[in-house]
Amino acid sequence: LYRILIYANGKSIAEIGVAFGSCLLPLTKKYKFEVTGYEVAENIPVHCSPLTENKVEVLPLNLYDNEPTPKVHDFLIFSEVLEHLFIDVNTVLERLSKFVRKDGHLLITTPNTYRAGNILRMLRGYNANERHPKLPQYNHNTVVDGRVHPREYTLFEIIHAIEESQEWKLVWYSTLPLKPPKTRSVIEKIKMAIVKHIFRFPLGTFIFCVAQRV
Repeated sequence: LYRILIYANGKSIAEIGVAFGSCLLPLTKKYKFEVTGYEVAENIPVHCSPLTENKVEVLPLNLYDNEPTPKVHDFLIFSEVLEHLFIDVNTVLERLSKFVRKDGHLLITTPNTYRAGNILRMLRGYNANERHPKLPQYNHNTVVDGRVHPREYTLFEIIHAIEESQEWKLVWYSTLPLKPPKTRSVIEKIKMAIVKHIFRFPLGTFIFCVAQRV
């Protein structure tokens, strides 16, 4: 994640889905960014005390409601949230655009459903999808999907959604924890070219995508 900070062309960084603040706290303490967190309202008193005790602003947010954002930021982190949502990635990208100024950047990380472990599991005859809970979960007398990750995406799905978007331009992507292009040495670029041509399928465990607001 901190290698991606080369795209943070400004001092204001926000994260949606901050949880315990393990990402934002180093950004404000070590890297001296102005940080803001967004979290589901009921989770703030439960999970976000490490942030609030360190005077980091954490604002309530419900992406489903498509509320207007109180702030616009230079860089937005959306890490390990997409797979928990019940709306399409195209809708998510549209709603995230409100949080980022023009020419600012968005970082998305999410589990790669096309990862090598899942492919091997399916080749052995097992299902790679998360199982449903043993008993149904209800919300106002309606059964809801109780899985932690109702949908995981492939790299190509994320790339396609960004390219289709009217608000974003694709800057960089990988399923391996590689340095972004601005920081790669010549040797690292050669290594990456070898990896790209030998391992054509993106089999890494996580998807990393950087997009620029247009």
